[in-house]
Amino acid sequence: MIRNTSQTRSKACLEKGEIACTSCGRPMPGGRGKVCEECYWTANFLKRVRINQAAFTNPQMSVSFGDYGEWLIRTVGPHRAALLIHRHLPFFLEVERTWRDFTTYEDLVHHFGGEGLRRVRLPMRWLMEARGIRPESETREAESERRRIESIMSTVRQGTAAGKVLAAYRSELTKRIDSGDIAVKSVRLALRAAASLLLATDTSGERLPEQKDVERYLAESPGQRAALIGFLTFLRRSHGVDLVAIVDRTRQRSMRRRKLEREIIRLVKCRDESEEWLLRWIIVGLEYFHGRKFGKHAIRLDMVRKEAKGLIVTMEGAYGDYWIPTGEWNPGSLDLIGGDAMTDEPSIQPQDCEEQTIGEISQIVCASTCG
Repeated sequence: MIRNTSQTRSKACLEKGEIACTSCGRPMPGGRGKVCEECYWTANFLKRVRINQAAFTNPQMSVSFGDYGEWLIRTVGPHRAALLIHRHLPFFLEVERTWRDFTTYEDLVHHFGGEGLRRVRLPMRWLMEARGIRPESETREAESERRRIESIMSTVRQGTAAGKVLAAYRSELTKRIDSGDIAVKSVRLALRAAASLLLATDTSGERLPEQKDVERYLAESPGQRAALIGFLTFLRRSHGVDLVAIVDRTRQRSMRRRKLEREIIRLVKCRDESEEWLLRWIIVGLEYFHGRKFGKHAIRLDMVRKEAKGLIVTMEGAYGDYWIPTGEWNPGSLDLIGGDAMTDEPSIQPQDCEEQTIGEISQIVCASTCG
């Protein structure tokens, strides 16, 4: 290579200057050889198309692949087309294996799925322009829901008591889809609630729900009551099990409080001084200590100030000020202590916290509540 004042060029380029491409006749650097870059990639692309066409058993699909190649090189240029054409061959081969030739969009999305078709955007664009096969949003959404339903069904072991019940419930719901009574999305929501109840009852799938299982599940997930009613009705009709979707508010509050205690324990053990940690601590603390539930967007750091043995959170509007502990604790006194949650070093390191029992940290939470 010889260094030029403007750029690095080969000796042949400097000695020959520009020469004519032997294929298209356009001028090109002398060091390129016989053909220009565009002609090189065009010839390379056409060779790859011919090699790939030999993979088809149906002559019509071979012609379709050639038509797609002509469209591709016009659309993206010879260089990119040469790099992409072989990646799209499996899609064409799968179409040939399944239908012999291209079919409707509904068949394609049912076979490949929405995500599968998104991986072959250029062939789908060609089908839309050349064959008039256009995406249908309702068909695509219905296929997505169908795949979500399959995912839900896979969570419960097939062949077990729970698996058989869930399959029978799905069969009944499918008949209602066919008759136009319900939408696919409603089926998915109903199956999700049913599968969640069955798993909460017995992860092995050998035992069906009893009333206590329903109440425990709804105490943890009260928002699932409406979606669960249909499944309980199905169980009553098919298995003679009289179950009622009752949300025990007292039990729900108790379970929510225990869940908050577990979250407080986790935050104390995993304290990392980050802004994210502090905001989460404040949200959990306000609900646990004061029964005030706020979303993460309602809390800002400028609403927090340090006071003795804790933090004061000033909520906007008529909510006022709320005290919560800082989240630091002293294992000797079993009490939450004060300090600036954003700057001071914690009184005990996370690895030390791991050695404490959950019971000890629960005592800390209780002690701070009373204080």
